[in-house]
Amino acid sequence: MNWRGLLFSVLILCLPISSAFAQHCDSATQRTVLIGALTKDGQPVDNLRAEDLTISENKSQLNVVTLENRRDQPLAIAILIDTSVSQEASLPGTKLAARAFIEKILRNDKDRAALLSFTSEVIVEQDFTNDHAKLLSALDRVKIVTPPGYYRGLVIGRPPRPPQKIPGATAIWDSVWSAVDSFKDNADARRAIVVLTDGDDTNSQRKMRDAVAHAAAANIAIFSIGIAGTYTLDRSHLRDLSDDTGGLAFFPKKVPELDSVFEQITNSLKSRYVLSYCSLASSPARKPLKLEISLKNPALVQLSYPRYIL
Repeated sequence: MNWRGLLFSVLILCLPISSAFAQHCDSATQRTVLIGALTKDGQPVDNLRAEDLTISENKSQLNVVTLENRRDQPLAIAILIDTSVSQEASLPGTKLAARAFIEKILRNDKDRAALLSFTSEVIVEQDFTNDHAKLLSALDRVKIVTPPGYYRGLVIGRPPRPPQKIPGATAIWDSVWSAVDSFKDNADARRAIVVLTDGDDTNSQRKMRDAVAHAAAANIAIFSIGIAGTYTLDRSHLRDLSDDTGGLAFFPKKVPELDSVFEQITNSLKSRYVLSYCSLASSPARKPLKLEISLKNPALVQLSYPRYIL
């Protein structure tokens, strides 16, 4: 079975049902999903309506009950930067683009961002704050971590074998898990992780499906930016990481393209909606359900949302 078929209710946020809403839903289960909406040229959509959408679980058509725009809700963004040796050449450009993103994404005193770097372990360079100066200072501290025996692009000698943590190796899934945990004091915000990496996990103790499950359970969308490093670029894993949590994946060919990528992420975060509907399945369902949300006029808007529920 595909690992995504094992996902459970972590890909859905189930909220308490008021008596009025329960009557509207009859005996079905209310479910609530966060979705993003952008125009085809990457601009935020502010006027999406419930009647513009169709929704289905396992091909069974359902009704959209409510659609609420969350553009006025505060943002909480964790920027997670891969500092393994495979990113050595691209890190300076990544930091320049991240600087511009930090300066743009924090709109007011209620918006917050955190900066984390990772190899085999996560370093919280700066916890959540709305202070631009603190975030930019933390970004300046981010540097490549080299493994034992590293010299001019080569590792001399035999590195420790997993499950031992290897300095300078890459533990993406463990790091995403830790980044999710860093949001514990940001329950009131629209939450997202922006991870910059080549997607080549070499040292995680957890599986990718565990990281996805943990993020989705906390209602955190993951935006993946695939930065081709010294070795491989794993597009498939990064795309799944984002698709299954309601985020977006990007694969810029050159570092200067990061400015455009961060602009699209900013726009997506500005256009977040909460969609409520009545599921026909009990909660949790005995088998995974495939969620499909589409527009009646798909030429105008592109949607992002979690793909599987239970």
